[in-house]
Parts: sequence; structure tokens; C-alpha cells
Amino acid sequence: MGTGDYFMPTIDATYARNFSTEDVEQRFVNDPEPRTIDGAKSRTENFSVVGIYGFQPENIIVMKRLGQLTEISELDAKVAVENTVASISTAYYRLVLELQRYQVLERTLELSQSRLDIAEAQYELGGAGKRDFLTAEVDYNSDLTLLVNQEQIIKAARINLNELMALAPDTQFAVNDTILIEEPLRLIDLEENAFIDNKQLLITQRQQNVAFLQMKELQMQRLPQINLNGSYVNNTSNSDAGFLLQNQRQGFNYGGISH
Repeated sequence: MGTGDYFMPTIDATYARNFSTEDVEQRFVNDPEPRTIDGAKSRTENFSVVGIYGFQPENIIVMKRLGQLTEISELDAKVAVENTVASISTAYYRLVLELQRYQVLERTLELSQSRLDIAEAQYELGGAGKRDFLTAEVDYNSDLTLLVNQEQIIKAARINLNELMALAPDTQFAVNDTILIEEPLRLIDLEENAFIDNKQLLITQRQQNVAFLQMKELQMQRLPQINLNGSYVNNTSNSDAGFLLQNQRQGFNYGGISH
């Protein structure tokens, strides 16, 4: 049932025609002789239109409540879109961060390689002990492990970003670590938009309105209800047998009930 159906009357129309052919034998009080009619025909035609309108005050509140629920559904859809965009932004900058960490670990591994080469040369020339050489080798292996692990982290970050953008997991693309914003951001505008365009806040406000309207709906249900009804009838009967050869009725009927 649509929201407009609450205020529309219910209309029902019927049309019927019946025909019959019968052998009739009749006896009357003032005539002892029976009357026999072979193949007596009768016809009945009936047409009627009935309209019922029941006004319930709470239906007005129901329409308002349904309107609020529609707005909540639309806002929920916008929240889902905003959350998806936020997730993509977070995943994008996460990938940028992990790529920058990879560059730092690469530079750290180069320094570890240099220290290892120096320590190995000094050890071979007798200028340093084996301990310094082994320590430099352990540091190099540790930095190499961090770099390999960082490659896996970057791969996982790329897959996550691709899934959020509905791309194939193995899609490769370059990311820019700097995004320029054309319009300058102003704190006053951001604070104002936080109240005007905050979808979650708007949903909460709509939910409060729905709760208020539900309470009003219960209150309105206690008010009297009015049911109005009206009908038009056109009934015609024709018969070759009986006291009445033709009986025709037509007219309007109407009334109302309050409860």
C-alpha cells in the first residue's frame, strides 16, 4: 500500500446478468386450476457501485513517519558511500606511507652494507676484531629481513586498495605521495559542514523524529474514527411467470459510522 492509499476511498463495482428458461406450474388461491407455462423465461440484470472511505487521523502521522524513514534510508546510502571513500583514502595513504618506509629501509640497508664492507676489510687487514665484523653482519641481515617484510606489507596494502576500488588484486599502479587541494580549507567552514553535512548526525535527528511521530501516532489512534459509505444500485428483473412481470430498482444509498 502506498502512502497516498491511506486517504483514497475503496471503490468496488459489480455487474451481473442472469438468464433462465424453466417450465413453471403455478396454483393461485382464487383459481383452483393450475397454470402451466412451458419455457418461461426470466432475466436479471444487476449493477452496483460501492464506495467506502474510512478516515483515520493517525494516517497523517503515518505518512510523515514514512517520509522520515525514507530520508533515513537515503542518508544510510550516503553514509555507506562516504565510508567507502574514507576507506579508500585511508588505504591510499597507508600505501604511500609503506612505500616511504620501504625507501628508508632501503637506505638503511645500503648503510648496513657499507658498514659490513668496512668491518670485513678491517678484519681481513687485522685492524678490527672478528666481533665487530659479526656485529655488522647481524645488523645487515636484520635490516635485510625488515626490507623483505616491508615488501610483503606493501603487497598487502596494494591488494587492500585494489579491493576497495573493485580492481583485480594484482593491479599495479603508481601512487603520488602529494595530493594538491585546489580550494583552501577553512576551519570555520569545516565546523559548519560538520553540523550541516554530517550524515550520521542527520540520521540521529531523523530517528528522534520517527520516535516522536510513533508516540503521536499512538495518541491519534485514541481519537474517533469516521467511516463513510455510499452506493448506487440498478437492479432490473423480468419474468414470464409470477405476479411481477418486471421489477426495477435504482437509487443511491449512503451513510456513516463513527467509532
